[in-house]
Amino acid sequence: MIGIMLRRHSWQCFFSIDNYVKVELQENKHLAYDNSRKRIGLLKKKADGEFDKLSDTDKEVWNAKAREHNEQQPKIADLIINILRKNPTKSFDNVAVEIGNWCSPATIHQWMMSKEDYCT
Repeated sequence: MIGIMLRRHSWQCFFSIDNYVKVELQENKHLAYDNSRKRIGLLKKKADGEFDKLSDTDKEVWNAKAREHNEQQPKIADLIINILRKNPTKSFDNVAVEIGNWCSPATIHQWMMSKEDYCT
């Protein structure tokens, strides 16, 4: 997933914006070379405005994705631990990708550091 949520703090909006940016970059290959923070930020801002224009039916797609995302929450800690047990040298960036960017690499690192039995 690309970046953070803008003005909203809802997962359905986040997923909609993330999808919009991915589609824009995919459809406009020339934009893929200009994926600077500024360019991505402009795409996210445009997508944020588009979310308000979606029909209730279209928004329901993103609501369902948000519900699915939230249902995974109780499993995330075990997933992270199992991933790192299989490969203790895996970076937190790669762990985040493997769990679908459910949380950031920094959050994973902070959480792991809080564990008494975690070796630094």
